[in-house]
Amino acid sequence: MFMMRSFFISLPRELEESGRVDGFNEFMIYWRIMLPLCVPALITLGIFHFMGNWNDLLYPLMLTSSTEMRTLPAGLAMFVGDNTIEYGPTLAAAAISFLPLLILFLFAQKYFVQGVATSGLKG
Repeated sequence: MFMMRSFFISLPRELEESGRVDGFNEFMIYWRIMLPLCVPALITLGIFHFMGNWNDLLYPLMLTSSTEMRTLPAGLAMFVGDNTIEYGPTLAAAAISFLPLLILFLFAQKYFVQGVATSGLKG
């Protein structure tokens, strides 16, 4: 919420005024002027949201009863025993669970960096 609010505040008011001069209503100003400008912030927010859901451990662990239905972080937690940790399989599973986030970031890197860099700036 704060990230999108700060991004919309950083957009100049002159853009809205130019839309009104062109005869746009509020929805058209949002749809044709503001929304295309906030694509980097939306992609950044999407990456943050996906990353938070992907790495969630406690909620999926409470909802699933069988080990076959567990998510990757819950499966990684099962590699750690009471007194022993199997480092090889644990690191391999951690690398596999990290790959989708890395691929998502690599494809959206330009928008992500642009969205993070401009979301807190004022005009």
